Amino acid sequence: MARRDRAALQAAQWAETQSVLGLVGTLTITWAGVERMLDELIAWYQHHGTELQAEHPRSLSAKLKYLRVMQRDPRFSPETQEFLRQTRIEAKRLGDARHDLIHGLLHRRPWRGGAWHTQRVIYDGPFARVQDKAYSQEELRSIIAQASDLGGYLSPKVWVIIGGDGRRFPASDLENARRELGIS
Repeated sequence: MARRDRAALQAAQWAETQSVLGLVGTLTITWAGVERMLDELIAWYQHHGTELQAEHPRSLSAKLKYLRVMQRDPRFSPETQEFLRQTRIEAKRLGDARHDLIHGLLHRRPWRGGAWHTQRVIYDGPFARVQDKAYSQEELRSIIAQASDLGGYLSPKVWVIIGGDGRRFPASDLENARRELGIS
């Protein structure tokens, strides 16, 4: 009886682990789409709005700094500048959670309510400290949903700004994007 109970418990724990790893994998793929949109936008701007003196930013923090430069460009409408600002703020907020989950040490502490924890080393000058955060499966799902929503918010607007192939989107999405960006 005890052996069967232990086996059932181990099977349940393994199923939970697989579920969480699946969520982390989904977050990785979803976030790759968000960063792809940021890369498309920055690359377009570099080729059409600058003299290509700066290297394309690679890290998320460098991309966010670049978006700040873009949002101040007076060639953009006020609505597009606000879109760039909101994109930067939301990508920063979600990027922090993504960074914890993708680059942190993910582990479970069953004696602490079954939450999944991440540990990251935070560097501050000559000092380093370990930061621990807890995430429930529901919080993981929420972060994925928010990242997916951000990707959906970005896609038509980025394609409108860069003049991408509009056949990928319904005409109403592109028209809404143009209106929201202040582009006629």
